[in-house]
Amino acid sequence: RAERLRQPEAFRDARDQIGSSAGEYRSRLKLLGVPLLHFRFALPEPDSPPVVGWIAGGDRAIGILFAWGGLAVAPVSVGGIAIGVFSLGAVSFGLLSLGSIAFGILALGAMGIGINAFGSLSAMAWNAAAGGGFNLAGTYAVGPIALAAHANDEAARNYFASPHTDLYLMTFFIVVIVMTLVPVILYARAVRRRLGRSG
Repeated sequence: RAERLRQPEAFRDARDQIGSSAGEYRSRLKLLGVPLLHFRFALPEPDSPPVVGWIAGGDRAIGILFAWGGLAVAPVSVGGIAIGVFSLGAVSFGLLSLGSIAFGILALGAMGIGINAFGSLSAMAWNAAAGGGFNLAGTYAVGPIALAAHANDEAARNYFASPHTDLYLMTFFIVVIVMTLVPVILYARAVRRRLGRSG
């Protein structure tokens, strides 16, 4: 808004006008009154509402099924801040939460906080925590610094032992790649097409 006032000549193009259809896409197809797809490609004005759709993407996105953006809220969400059943983000909240800082029933990240948590730096959990640094849990904890009823003992190691660890890790990495790269690629292509840029 400040730039529009300071340099109005930089915003003369039709796609840079407030409310321009080039800055936002909302599908005509609706289900229960909610657009199937709703994406915002441009930076919003301060008073702009979030995008809402079955599948939504933008600065603030609320999805019935999936959301992607700076703030994403949906059953499956990917974003800077992600809130959902399955969430992936810098800060994520969900039943299954993956992120730099993850909160959830099962939380995985640099710092995991939840019922069961795994963190590369630290983990805090009601039941079980494992990680590369400080780990605090009610029942089981494994790591360099571990505090729990069973900390770095045989019961804790048995709790975390799994013959399928490699399969779980591979599945985890595939899910992370799909949940991050696919929306980014589709969004980037849509932005180029919408703003009339080749490449």
